[in-house]
Amino acid sequence: MLLAARGYILTPPLTYATKLLTSGGEGGMVIGDDAEALARVRDAHTYDERSDLAPRWNYKLTDLQAAVGLVQLSRFEDFIARRREIARRYGERLAVSSLELPGDPPDGRDVYHRYVVSLPDSWIDENGGEGPRRAIDKLEEKGIAARRPVFKPLHVLMGESGFPGAESAWMRHLSLPIYPTMIDDEADAVAEAVLSLFPDEAPK
Repeated sequence: MLLAARGYILTPPLTYATKLLTSGGEGGMVIGDDAEALARVRDAHTYDERSDLAPRWNYKLTDLQAAVGLVQLSRFEDFIARRREIARRYGERLAVSSLELPGDPPDGRDVYHRYVVSLPDSWIDENGGEGPRRAIDKLEEKGIAARRPVFKPLHVLMGESGFPGAESAWMRHLSLPIYPTMIDDEADAVAEAVLSLFPDEAPK
């Protein structure tokens, strides 16, 4: 999200399957209430037939991509409702696991762009920073495509250090599959595979 100096400019991406809306290709759409900033965006998205040399780019959706995006936008609330239903299903089935599960914030609702779980201390103690990677490999053997929420923390890519909170989060979080066309049987298969790796650790 880009916040303009006056008002808000939002740039929701329209790319791959984990996004709430997709229309193919790379990039996104721009929405906002800052007329001056929006005018600059409109000016910069194409470079042809201009009388000055200001920096501009060829950033346009095709008509087909725009049509797909409009149809998806009309189904946006349905997509969110289905993501929330899958999350509820995960929550019910994984409640007996040793994972820490996500949920709605006190003052809102989660749209479950991702379903991110926190791995148990015992798994981290055994595997260290490779905990998520080992879980990903184990789930892949069962036909489940899990991922880290981010490939690497930004400060690591920039060669920086001194961000223990980000590093701790990266070492213990895992993103499970969730998307609107996922059927109940697929969600149950994911939950079953995850539960086989992370059963309840509470004393019996």
